[in-house]
Amino acid sequence: MEVIIAIIGETYMLQFLNLLIMRKFLFLVILFFSVIQLSAQNEKKRLLGMQFASGVSAFNELGLATGTTFKTNCFYTIGLNYSEAISKRWDVCSGLEYTSNSMTVIPGSFGGYEIGRYPADLMLFTIPVQFKYHLGKFFFVNGGPLLNIVSRISEKRSIENKVFHDNISMWLGLGLGLGIEHEFNSGIVLSLHSDVRSNGYFVLGKHSYYQAGASLGVGYKF
Repeated sequence: MEVIIAIIGETYMLQFLNLLIMRKFLFLVILFFSVIQLSAQNEKKRLLGMQFASGVSAFNELGLATGTTFKTNCFYTIGLNYSEAISKRWDVCSGLEYTSNSMTVIPGSFGGYEIGRYPADLMLFTIPVQFKYHLGKFFFVNGGPLLNIVSRISEKRSIENKVFHDNISMWLGLGLGLGIEHEFNSGIVLSLHSDVRSNGYFVLGKHSYYQAGASLGVGYKF
């Protein structure tokens, strides 16, 4: 009888120990995944998104006929961007942007004759290398160099009624902005910032192109 009681007691003790071990194991599993989840949330350092920008601009090209001016319309920019946090407050950002800016070329007089004005399109593919500094939770400033591949397509018609390229060149530029952004719990980030750019730093110094506008961005942080 005592042996039976001892066996039963030992069985219950083993079941109790197994249950205790299982509970501890489950606790460790839950704790492990909680830490992973928390770490994943803390490790959201990358942002992939799109941006849309528009604003006013000014273009000048040296070495043309005396008195030639350019009347620019609003520019429009669309781009893909990627940023990564390198510290608590600093991000490094890059991407690829496309800008279109229509304008009217107003030639100066040449040999006493007036040359008629004609439309042209300025197109830029830009690779920005920007640094973003976070001012608290919502505000930020950003700036850095820009690499532009530029094409100005003139729509002045020749006798054969053909459109021709005036030039395709590569410019350096500099951008600066101030903005606000908000990150939702889902990881979606919305941003709005001013964008001022000076383009046209070229070996021969023939061009200058200035932009001032606003940029709206949407992205996902992971």
